[in-house]
Amino acid sequence: MKVTQDEKLNVSVTTRAAEDNVLWILNNLRSHPYHGLLGKVTYLPINNSNGKEWRSEVEKTSFALLYHTHNDGRLNITDVTDSLYNTELQYLSDQLGRQNVIVVIDDLKNSDDEVKDLILQSQPSISRWAKELLLFSDKEKDPMAVAKQQILLDAFRSAYRERKSTWTPKVLLIVTFATITVATIFLWRRFTKRSLKFRLWNFISKE
Repeated sequence: MKVTQDEKLNVSVTTRAAEDNVLWILNNLRSHPYHGLLGKVTYLPINNSNGKEWRSEVEKTSFALLYHTHNDGRLNITDVTDSLYNTELQYLSDQLGRQNVIVVIDDLKNSDDEVKDLILQSQPSISRWAKELLLFSDKEKDPMAVAKQQILLDAFRSAYRERKSTWTPKVLLIVTFATITVATIFLWRRFTKRSLKFRLWNFISKE
């Protein structure tokens, strides 16, 4: 699949955690497996005072990974007391589309499907506003577990196909408009030239 620079996805890893916490995933997304799909891969911090700036940056993003580390002490993404990301997760989903949002929870001792199911049952808005919930233990980060890397690749490819299908009608409209404009200019010039010749011939004939 060949992707032009304009079609590549700009991915933001957005979180309340410090950038050091997400370097492993930033570096992974900037590595070879994703080179054909991803453009800019950026760290986008969330705090209590940068809401306007954060929303502005989200508008430049094609795909978002909402990151949370269990080292903060709790798995309080949304729907629970003192949730950290209620507003942000819903905004990402509204702005980018649910299919372009993945929630990542890191630094777990156990990242199996049973833990994932328990989280989704207690925090159902994750499924409502995000395409996928990815859990990582320390052993799955460097290198990233193949199965989880494949989930990311599949999600990015799906987002790319959706982006391409949205862009194609726009491109066709632009090409059609440009063609009509060029044809109109050509016909106008041709008509003007013929009209000028006709008026000149009439003038000469009268003389």
